Amino acid sequence: MFKSTLIISTAFMLMSTLASAQGLDSPLNNSLNEHNVAQSTVRATAAASRDVDASVILVAEAPTQMAAGENVEKVEKMVKKADLMKPSIHSDWTDILQSYVGAPDSNGLAHFNYADLKADTADKAKLDGYIESLEAMNPDSLSDNEAIAFWANLYNAVTIQVIVDNYPIKSIKKLGSFNSGPWKKDLVTINGKKMSLNDIEHGTLRKNYPNPAYVHYMVNCASIGCPNLLNEAWEADTLEAKRKEAAAAYINSPRGAMAEGNDLTVSSIYDWFQEDFGGNKASVIEHLRTYATGDLADAIKNGATIDDFDYDWSLNE
Repeated sequence: MFKSTLIISTAFMLMSTLASAQGLDSPLNNSLNEHNVAQSTVRATAAASRDVDASVILVAEAPTQMAAGENVEKVEKMVKKADLMKPSIHSDWTDILQSYVGAPDSNGLAHFNYADLKADTADKAKLDGYIESLEAMNPDSLSDNEAIAFWANLYNAVTIQVIVDNYPIKSIKKLGSFNSGPWKKDLVTINGKKMSLNDIEHGTLRKNYPNPAYVHYMVNCASIGCPNLLNEAWEADTLEAKRKEAAAAYINSPRGAMAEGNDLTVSSIYDWFQEDFGGNKASVIEHLRTYATGDLADAIKNGATIDDFDYDWSLNE
């Protein structure tokens, strides 16, 4: 960090020297004054960045470009670019997902390797540490998409943590009396408030943010019947595209919807949370139509209706 700060400071000393050499009325000096690019601001930016080398390289290039007539806006853009290159707060969660989520099988199911994660003490510690890092944050300070990603990642990570802590089990429902599961138990603390998985999914994600239907493609209850865990964390900048991809993948898998003639068997998710999909079977079919392909799309086009709902609570291992 000392070397990084030294290089950044040197860069701005050179800029100031160039400005002085060109005169008080030079474009470079005026630009420096106009934009008030202080060394302390850049030091703070670099110190806040976990990818310091990128910040150093980008900012250290500034004197040459300034000498070529570039203005300070270029430097500001460099600093912003360096900030964008910082690792995500969800990078540890992505590491875990990429290590333990398998490629979808012939039925489109992505299995999670709970046994290997339980056996790897370093990765289990990484998972626990990631959840603790989210508990230390204030999601109220985030944009809507950042907050949606925050809550969905927290839900999924805590669910994996609960399964691994109690593995081996056959179903998440076994983690509560009378097959009630762990969903009502207080498992995390956010902003000083103890929260359950139900608080996260139903009291926060579905309640406070637009398009609650897509929440169901983002949260995973460690079951075969659920939409897949992605092999990467949810991120604000790719949120909309990724959850539409997740919706399409689920709907076109046997777990989401199957057609037999004009009869559709669809996931019980579309029954339990029908209100999120328009409030009736016809609106559910319209939602399915948006993403359906192949035989499913043909069946819906030909007037197929929902005949049954189904869900498999077996562990997605």
